[in-house]
Amino acid sequence: MVPRPRSLTARPWTESFEPVTIKNASPVSIGEDHRHQIPRLRRIEGQIRGLQKMIETENNCIDVVYQIDAAIGALRRVQSDIIRVHLEALTQRITAQEITETERLACVDEIATLMIRVV
Repeated sequence: MVPRPRSLTARPWTESFEPVTIKNASPVSIGEDHRHQIPRLRRIEGQIRGLQKMIETENNCIDVVYQIDAAIGALRRVQSDIIRVHLEALTQRITAQEITETERLACVDEIATLMIRVV
């Protein structure tokens, strides 16, 4: 088995972080808020199938690499959009008047954890 490049392996400092659960918070629902991402994910799925065929038919390595880069870029755009929506929800929650300081700090911790995991 070939070792994975360092950039694709889990970052050890993120393993100690757990998602924060905020009491009485209205979490962003994936089914409702991110449903528009499904067509994009299906296109990415098609790109991956195309990559498999390219490798099976022994296409030029550079062409395969470019297609891999395109698929990764598409996934990163989906990830970025989902993170943006989640951060908007957390920001609204942080600025809400009716939450406690503990809940506000929990939201800030969740933002920090998210940034550590994806950056």
